[in-house]
Amino acid sequence: MSKFVCHGKGCPHKNPPDENPNDICFNIKGRNCTHADVKSEIDRLLPFSPGAKIMCIRFIPLALHLNVVQADNRWVITLNSKEARNRLAGTKIEINGVRVMLRRYDDILRLEYRKCHRTMSLLNMVISQTNNVNDNSIETAVEGTVLATSKIN
Repeated sequence: MSKFVCHGKGCPHKNPPDENPNDICFNIKGRNCTHADVKSEIDRLLPFSPGAKIMCIRFIPLALHLNVVQADNRWVITLNSKEARNRLAGTKIEINGVRVMLRRYDDILRLEYRKCHRTMSLLNMVISQTNNVNDNSIETAVEGTVLATSKIN
């Protein structure tokens, strides 16, 4: 899975993610796979999970949503039961020569939500600390820099 990058403005992580108990997902670079490729690979695994069926396959272009060219794109597969999802989670599949691991979609969304909120909390803390710094401290820091520069010369 690629690293998640949240840009704050327009962030989809304002609220905790909704539950998706039957979904598994994987991330893959580029757009070189199709719904048919994904379906055939998941169909290959279904005989090992009796009663499991594919209900839906969705493509999420993360590179477009995050406005980052290097971001992986995400495929989300909805199965007919939580048990089927749990059996397939952790399984590696190969799509057009690229090996990827199926992960529980809920886990990924919760991880991204936590990362986003940690980043935003840290950013807010830095901003509040910066606003609390008084002008004398800034002038002293600038003078110290100038003195240090003149000593080097």
